[in-house]
Amino acid sequence: MWNPLVARTCLAVLVLASLSNAPAHSALEECRLLRQPDIQGDRIVFVYGGDLWSVAKRGGVASRITTHEGIERFPKFSPDGATIAFTAEYDGNVDAFTVPAEGGEPTRLTWHPYTDQVAEWYPDGKSVLLRSSRASAIQRFTRFFRMPVSGGFEEMLALPEGGYAGISADGSQIAFVSPSYDNRTWKRYRGGNAPEIWTYDFKLNTSQKITDWAGADEWPMWHGRTIYYTSDKGGPTVNLWAYDTTAKSHKQVTRFSDYDVKWPSIGGDSIVFEKGGYLWVMDLPGSQAQQIRVLVPDDKPATRAELRNVANLAQSYDLSPSAKRAVIEARGDLFTVAAEKGDVRNLTRSPASRERDPSWSPDGKWIAYLSDASGEYEIHVIGSDGTTPDRQVTKGGSTFRFGPRWSPDSKKVAFSDKTMTLWWADVESGRLTRVDKSEDGEARDTTFRHRHDRDAHRQPFQVDLDRLRLLGLLVVLAAILLVVVFLRALPVLAFVVLVAFVLAFLFVALRSDGGRKVLAKRGDEDPVGR
Repeated sequence: MWNPLVARTCLAVLVLASLSNAPAHSALEECRLLRQPDIQGDRIVFVYGGDLWSVAKRGGVASRITTHEGIERFPKFSPDGATIAFTAEYDGNVDAFTVPAEGGEPTRLTWHPYTDQVAEWYPDGKSVLLRSSRASAIQRFTRFFRMPVSGGFEEMLALPEGGYAGISADGSQIAFVSPSYDNRTWKRYRGGNAPEIWTYDFKLNTSQKITDWAGADEWPMWHGRTIYYTSDKGGPTVNLWAYDTTAKSHKQVTRFSDYDVKWPSIGGDSIVFEKGGYLWVMDLPGSQAQQIRVLVPDDKPATRAELRNVANLAQSYDLSPSAKRAVIEARGDLFTVAAEKGDVRNLTRSPASRERDPSWSPDGKWIAYLSDASGEYEIHVIGSDGTTPDRQVTKGGSTFRFGPRWSPDSKKVAFSDKTMTLWWADVESGRLTRVDKSEDGEARDTTFRHRHDRDAHRQPFQVDLDRLRLLGLLVVLAAILLVVVFLRALPVLAFVVLVAFVLAFLFVALRSDGGRKVLAKRGDEDPVGR
């Protein structure tokens, strides 16, 4: 009998977080995931591993500026390049700080319990522009505050909300994003929360919207009479654009098609940004960006092999057909554990990839699961006894997939994906067959039928509004007719007929959705190969 307490106890073993034969790397290597850069003169400051680092404008070996265990982020050089303002998790809260550009002891600027995020320096170098939700009626929106670096109280700006921002060289105007759109992962978003870029004149107390794209326009950066910003209106990827404040015209500056331009920042006559995890620099007024090579001399303590208890990291699971063992996903590996007595087996031992959503085959020989070892989640199978190595079944995945389900004969697995498409795959050949596609939601409730070896699934709930309107009109007309003609003569019959109409209406309405089981027809199958 399956005993989850025993299984959890068995799983509470110390496992090796990295393979002993993992390839060794030099401590001095080119790194990726270099985030939130800023530039001033010939120096760049950026975030790597939650710390601040500095490197030359043309690349080279980076120097560490901060080492605190808390996360430092959003660094910004002062106009003279001597000081860096940044946001950090120091002293039990997220506040704004400054530190000398060459490193040193940070100075705390803010003391409010709400998060204070550094947005930009004022051109005179005496104040920092902050963003905080401390005075916002809706906490997901932030407002601007001017904070003197010499200390004192913050001054809240008149703007009711604001996101990423840039200040003109004379300090008279600000370009900002509204509504704030921080850290959204909504690719190609076209909804009502898509941010636009506005300008605001401090002296005239007037504002103007300068973009009208239905998608996201972000990261305004002021350079002379030009405001640079990012947008995906030129295609599926985010690129740099430029707005001429005199001519009131827009033009696309970069034309990358592989990765988005992220975290751009301007300093002097250069823009630095992240693309594909690397840092790129573009000298103005030109439009040619160059990737720079950054070497980070980090000892990488988080990547060292260590023993880790994964009992509290268990996620998806499945039982063996006999219920004597279970397969459990924990910290990216798959373990099988005994219900009562037996050893714990790490089937995958793959610290470089994540395995998830295991499913035990009906014949007990195989476990199907999803693995991102190839770069995208693909269906794999592995021997349940731990002696047969894993094998990749599907190939060419281009979207997020959900867990597999076995057919009764252990020869096929069914799965769905984020395109709301249901598939099955032949385990031996890897051949994919398109079963069905939903128009309203993800089809995750999937089981195989024993008969005809086809799978049944439930479409997400939907209601045919046109049919509902028609049926509703018929019910109303029938009710009026019953009241006028039959109510006096045959009240009981009128009541029965009316109830029958209502029940028929509800039955057809509910049946008009996908709540019933749907079985794919032969003609709907779409073999697409691997």
